[in-house]
Amino acid sequence: MRVSLPLAAERGRVRAALVALCVVAIVAAAAGSPPAARAAFALKACQGGPIQGEGSSFQRAAQAALEGAFTSSLGCGEEAATLSPVSYVSDGSGCGIASIGGGGSSGKCSDFESASATAGYRDSNTRFGGSDAPMTPAQEAGANAEGGAKPGVIHTLPIANGATAIIVHFPKGCYLENPEQGGGNENTTTGGPNDPAGKSTGDKFSEGTLRLHIPAATLEKIWDGTPMTWGQVLTGEKDGKVHMHNEGKDAPTDPLETEEGIAECRNVPVRRIVRFDGSGTTYNFKAYLGLLPGEKPSGVWTKPPVAGTNTNWPLTTSSTGIPSAVPTANEPIKKEVASECNKAASTAKGGTEGICTGSANGGPSLAAAVVATDGSIGYVDLATARENGFTVTPNAKAETEPEKDDLTYWVPLQTVDPEELFVEGRIGKNYVEPTQEPKSNIHNGGEARGSNCTNADYRGIPAEPASDPTLGNWSEAIATGSLDEHTYPNCALTYDFVFDDDATAYGNTPAEEAKARTVKDYFTTATSEAGQVVLSGIDYGRLSGSILKIAQAGVNAIGWNKAAGAEGGKEEGKKEEVKKEEKVTGPPIVTPPSNAFSIAGAKIKGKAIVLSLVLPDAGKVQIKATGGGVTVASVSANVSGGNGTVTLAISKAALKKLSKIKGHKFSVKITVTFTPTGGTAASKVKSLTLTQAALAGKGTKKPKKKGKKG
Repeated sequence: MRVSLPLAAERGRVRAALVALCVVAIVAAAAGSPPAARAAFALKACQGGPIQGEGSSFQRAAQAALEGAFTSSLGCGEEAATLSPVSYVSDGSGCGIASIGGGGSSGKCSDFESASATAGYRDSNTRFGGSDAPMTPAQEAGANAEGGAKPGVIHTLPIANGATAIIVHFPKGCYLENPEQGGGNENTTTGGPNDPAGKSTGDKFSEGTLRLHIPAATLEKIWDGTPMTWGQVLTGEKDGKVHMHNEGKDAPTDPLETEEGIAECRNVPVRRIVRFDGSGTTYNFKAYLGLLPGEKPSGVWTKPPVAGTNTNWPLTTSSTGIPSAVPTANEPIKKEVASECNKAASTAKGGTEGICTGSANGGPSLAAAVVATDGSIGYVDLATARENGFTVTPNAKAETEPEKDDLTYWVPLQTVDPEELFVEGRIGKNYVEPTQEPKSNIHNGGEARGSNCTNADYRGIPAEPASDPTLGNWSEAIATGSLDEHTYPNCALTYDFVFDDDATAYGNTPAEEAKARTVKDYFTTATSEAGQVVLSGIDYGRLSGSILKIAQAGVNAIGWNKAAGAEGGKEEGKKEEVKKEEKVTGPPIVTPPSNAFSIAGAKIKGKAIVLSLVLPDAGKVQIKATGGGVTVASVSANVSGGNGTVTLAISKAALKKLSKIKGHKFSVKITVTFTPTGGTAASKVKSLTLTQAALAGKGTKKPKKKGKKG
């Protein structure tokens, strides 16, 4: 169950926006297992050199945020931006795997052709690869290059979870009726962004926004190659009509439809747009489609050549292949390319393919293709969907100026229980958002972001080797499906691949050690509690406690020149682990909850002090501010883990003191004590200066004197 708890004040005034922790039951390594052997770096933390990562476009926004965290007080600080900057090339999961030796797929990568990258090839500039698809055993063997001149050992580090949004470009000129529902949103098959009638949909799961709702079974039929029109999507009937207002708004108006001679909205074909490159987003999307119940369980998503080859799709119900590229927004729509997503697959049978790819690697290319193609549907990570305008922009003039309706948006999906395939009742009644806050589907709503993947069905997480599962087999790991009636079913884990010891993988040189040092420092930040909180605020979700501990164990194991280390080489380390594990008796060691919190900021706002806190877990905070010989403010509250702001009202005694003291300012010492539930307390101190000018909202300017009050 997803829980989002505010700070509960016992005294004082508290306001917070906290990200809920998610708990997932998996087979975990026994606490206290000995770490892998590792040699110490000659370089201290934050003394490394510049590095480059490459791969997953799903991670693009996450990597940008983590780079910011790394160069802040959460990581190595501002100097890291100059001494050890981290850059990331977002060109698809296929390139991420190929860049560290897993073998090529398709598409142009940063400075090499993926298709020509054989197993064992490592790009000279890349030091970590990003992917939303875990490596297969064969790909991992290629990356490790065991027996080669430069063997390595790859860690699979889960970094975050995220939602894959289904995005649509509803046909221009077509308008849909409002269902005016009572409660819930069962069987909502009508929709559209700005209903001219101005009625409420009653869709409490999507904050009443009027958009297309596609039943799960229909969604699979769209993607399995079944020719579909938008009329059939909305009614499920071959000759069904689109539900719309009968005010002359029954004909599409986009030039693409004009070129094809389509006169009625119900006959506009659904044009599928897929990724150009070998994509981890595609991998997870196909896994999600494999959960959906079509009329007959075809198994198309779990069998070759569609499964395992992320550029192959059903072109029709009986043929598969790599789709053609769609014209981009900056290309004029010409007759010979206008039907690129609707070309005849079999003139004799009258079938259509209705499928294209973006024109380049990555999710942004796919998003641009959907924007450019009337009547299209696609899939991208949530952050990319938001960045490319697939939120709803309300239009107050929709009734008088319907041409300004927002026709590009992401759609909510029905929940899916993955426990039993093709069993009646697995598909839920609720259509839910990919975001934790439903209102964040509305443009500039200001609501908290973050993926609605807390209770996704994370399965296939390896438990071996017990001391460091990041060295295990992740090829079966997946996160599709909903474990309750509110969780988005199309979720994914996203990973970064790093070598255990870059000295063997890239060469034992001072320059290489500097890069390896930064790899360890950067992923220490990425897998910290604070780093995870940063991700949960930008359309991703923080890892569950169990998975985060796995990632942290992998980062902790990263070392330098282990063969020469005092602890011995890798094989000796393994043998020692076995011996120690055999001697373990009694109950496992219980690791206490973390009390490592931080004060991200403190400021005066009105007659109050506002603190920004980053908390690792649920517990209690006690805050006391003193200065000028008086208690300035105090509060005690129960909290859930995450980041939030705490507002403390400044006491009357402090305000009185400030008005009388010379200079009308004094220093305030703020002591924050955090006690995690079941753990020990930790305290931190923050100082700021309380001034009359700050209380008046005038920054640091001196207040004008007004009589005796000053």
